[in-house]
Amino acid sequence: MPPIDPTPGSTAEIAASYWWTWALCFALLLTPALVMAVFRRSRRAAAGYAITAAVLGGLLAAAFISFDLGGFAPS
Repeated sequence: MPPIDPTPGSTAEIAASYWWTWALCFALLLTPALVMAVFRRSRRAAAGYAITAAVLGGLLAAAFISFDLGGFAPS
């Protein structure tokens, strides 16, 4: 058996379009908070949504990006 490489994943260059699609998805996720922030009565809900969506969306995006770049298991 060949020895296991302790550094899994690819070192290939990642296209900028990959990161732009993630940025676009994150912006679209936060759009409802921007719309709700326009109205005075819903600003508190907008802030709560923005915080929750940013934290959960960021965690999920980080997990999926990790899977995309490194795979689900070491190869």
